[in-house]
Amino acid sequence: MATRWTTLYKYVSLEYIESILDNHRLYLNDGLNFNDPFEITITDRDKKTIEHIDGLHILSLTNSYQNKLIWSHYTKSHKGVCLTVKVPNSLVYPICYTSKRVYTDSNIEQILDTGKIRSKKSVRKSYSSLSPMKKIAFIKDRKWMYENEYRVVFDYEDEPGLIFENGKWFMPVKITNIYLGVNFDRNDDETKDKIIQACKRNNVTITQMVLSYDDYSLRIKR
Repeated sequence: MATRWTTLYKYVSLEYIESILDNHRLYLNDGLNFNDPFEITITDRDKKTIEHIDGLHILSLTNSYQNKLIWSHYTKSHKGVCLTVKVPNSLVYPICYTSKRVYTDSNIEQILDTGKIRSKKSVRKSYSSLSPMKKIAFIKDRKWMYENEYRVVFDYEDEPGLIFENGKWFMPVKITNIYLGVNFDRNDDETKDKIIQACKRNNVTITQMVLSYDDYSLRIKR
């Protein structure tokens, strides 16, 4: 059966863009350095302990290249880029936003069923086939809803299909387009040239983002 692909987006600063484009892969995070320290944790109310879930490899994506807040928070104030990324539909799930914490006695299925999920129709699916630890990786404080996040989550059993290099895990992906932030031109000439050349080498379409003339939004330069 042919792979069904889903198109999502990854906002990044410029340090690793050349490597990302040339190697067609994205870094998988273990969650320890996520912006929200509550993520990927389980709390034991009796022991008063909070433990991070180890052994997960996580790719975070979103559903738009025009999210102004994400441009500001993840691309060094619009100096970075946003990548159009194609991933297998079977691997990607939307984040469930909720005010409920994850405790050792929590009903994870109930949290996922009652939380707020903003999802493209093509990605809507049940979390039931996932392991309990993977399910927790899709639960996030509702204050982060503006990110409209989707994730691909791997664990130890999935590692044979991943790339391990220099102590880090990576996932192979298809990158078809790169959106340059509205302040991309403020980078030094050498950095800009390296990124442009990497796009050309890998047949990645380059699109410049600009400020809208009509409202407080971002648009594509025509």
